[in-house]
Amino acid sequence: MNNNKTMKVCPNGHYYQGEECPYCPPQDDKKTRLYPTFAMTENVPSCPHCGRPIRKIENLCQPANLMIGSVGNCDDGRIPWNYNWNGRCDNCGHDFNINMTQNIGYRDLGNKHTSVKVSHESHIYSRTAGLGELYGLHLSGVEIETYVNGYTGKQKQKVFLSTNELKYLLKVLANSPILKQDDCDWMDKRSWMTLT
Repeated sequence: MNNNKTMKVCPNGHYYQGEECPYCPPQDDKKTRLYPTFAMTENVPSCPHCGRPIRKIENLCQPANLMIGSVGNCDDGRIPWNYNWNGRCDNCGHDFNINMTQNIGYRDLGNKHTSVKVSHESHIYSRTAGLGELYGLHLSGVEIETYVNGYTGKQKQKVFLSTNELKYLLKVLANSPILKQDDCDWMDKRSWMTLT
């Protein structure tokens, strides 16, 4: 995504850049027929490390018995550049997935580990009886997993955020006091009194 362009919001709430929302089905069937019947290549981002496209065309193949296409029209064959993407550049192998550790290390807490990896979430929205057809939607995004391995044992949490949710959060949090919060220590004396 080019940060110099202004993001738009379609009537359905999708954030996008360009002339039309790529998540909403086209209003004109003639326009749908003009789409190429192969993987979309014009919007593949360049890798900031090697300068080449993040995906190779040969890695954007449509699997047998599965039709991949635009949201609202899987017949158009517009495979998004990120279909089955593992978060690595196909050319240089740079990994865009994130692993981080917050050094809590205070007393017996251990450290807080967080991983953010490219992922997708599938939703089935229609089933055609007799024809054996399933229709679904892949939401692209990230899976965020975090855990602390300390005194109270391993506390693990996992959540999926779609790309549109991430874009919205970045926009809303840009000037928010939420990002100016600080961590703090606490101690509840009453709890310890009842344990002794």
